[in-house]
Amino acid sequence: MPKPRGYYGPEEYFEDISEERTPIRLIDYNESAELAKVSDNGFVNPGGLTEAVRHFLLVASIREEREQKKNHNSMLIHVSQLTKGHKGLFKLVDQYFKVLKTKILNNDSVILNLLKKEYNEIMLHSDKWNDRRSSVNTWEKVLESIKNNLGKVEIIMLNGESEDTLDYPSYNEVGKHVIVIGGNKISRGLTLEGLIVSYYARPTKIMDTLMQMARWFGYRESYIDLCRVYITKELAEQFSDIANAMIEIRIELEEMDKNGKTPSEFAIKMKSHPTMILTSKLKMQNARFGMVNYEGKLVQTRNFGNKKKFFENNMKATSSLLAPLEKKMVISGDGKKLSYHLFSEVRASAIKDFLESYETINSYRADSKLMKKYIEYANSINELEKWSVIVVEGYEGGYKVELPNISIKNAIYRRKNEFNNYGDGHPDIKALVSGNNEEFLDLTLNKNNLADASRATNRGRRSETDGLLLIYPLNPNVPTFKGIDVEFTSKLVPIGIAVSFPFSKKNMGEHLYLYNKSIKTQHDEVRL
Repeated sequence: MPKPRGYYGPEEYFEDISEERTPIRLIDYNESAELAKVSDNGFVNPGGLTEAVRHFLLVASIREEREQKKNHNSMLIHVSQLTKGHKGLFKLVDQYFKVLKTKILNNDSVILNLLKKEYNEIMLHSDKWNDRRSSVNTWEKVLESIKNNLGKVEIIMLNGESEDTLDYPSYNEVGKHVIVIGGNKISRGLTLEGLIVSYYARPTKIMDTLMQMARWFGYRESYIDLCRVYITKELAEQFSDIANAMIEIRIELEEMDKNGKTPSEFAIKMKSHPTMILTSKLKMQNARFGMVNYEGKLVQTRNFGNKKKFFENNMKATSSLLAPLEKKMVISGDGKKLSYHLFSEVRASAIKDFLESYETINSYRADSKLMKKYIEYANSINELEKWSVIVVEGYEGGYKVELPNISIKNAIYRRKNEFNNYGDGHPDIKALVSGNNEEFLDLTLNKNNLADASRATNRGRRSETDGLLLIYPLNPNVPTFKGIDVEFTSKLVPIGIAVSFPFSKKNMGEHLYLYNKSIKTQHDEVRL
């Protein structure tokens, strides 16, 4: 069945967590870990959680200014299934809310300025949606509404030991405003009406369990721009991977329907994951395992190590790859344009050696060893045998980089204004590839017109035999890399990579997915 209008599921939240309209807000892993074990008398300073509570107050009041006064507004806080930690977390949230309430009612200038700043950020975010601000009044009106709503907010704890209940019907005329703290009770089955803010940090290695705990999916048509999910980077990436896998499942089902196939003729498959399993082992007794599929994908590094050895290793791997390469072309940019050093007809063996040496870190997708395995399999069916290698050069900064066969005058800038370190001490640059120019440079040289096509369409124009490796020598003189204790030089810079994989001409799917072996495929008998 097609997705109903107004329903917001995994794709809308997590298909691309770097997209500017995303409701996702990343929280520090250490913060979430401390909250999961906070005692009744413990103390932590959870910046992400306190921001989430303020956002709940702001959004509930903004909704009222949108003539949604009778609507319920809920906030979910779920960091652990263990009930012993919920009491301490409840006390922490309750104390913060009482302090916040007192300061707001007493017109404390510091907290009011902070709320106004966060209100303006919400409005800027809403602007990226379709006319979401049309019925929103001024900050003064929203602040007045916040003050009126403070007395309505109820903080409750829902677990096997608490006596609190979640009663929405009794508040249908005025709207219930509730912050719910709990474990398994709220992570599965229970409906939280008007869920606008979720603080979720409970890890799991099972995909279907993770999806069942995502209470924020649902009908949010009139207020999706106001919703937020505060989550760790690791969980956000896992959700993103699942969202993209579900998109593929929907495509598979549409193909089955279009071709008139019945379930007994169609082997439903789902993309495998390097760090998670799809469901419990009992449910997967008929699953056959393949490899991780990179077909038709752009995979890029965004995380880096925090030790000198990590950067030295990747610099050495890059130099070893570039040193013997020939057939070089330099495409010079002018003004605010990048330059490219293109090496063509590079052997697959050189790319595999590079990926074996190059170290990736803290990523579920950009894993150099998994990419190497995928290329090895592609080579076995005569695909991905020819490669282009492009070293990308910037246009500003003047940071020189010494690499074999190349003179880099300007290393690439990424994330100049912010150091993203989500608790694990590893820099995160968010995104590496800036646009179609880099990924499809080899195609534009062959006079392909790519301007009006999607990235997936353009990847389909690349031959199944041709892969593309992009190398980005990065400028270390930015806050992102100054947060680690490494002395960079022209001979030692962070090296980011991106790999653009074409689509296969062969039936890759049966080998690169988990699929149901009880359903007949090319060479299997039906076992029901």
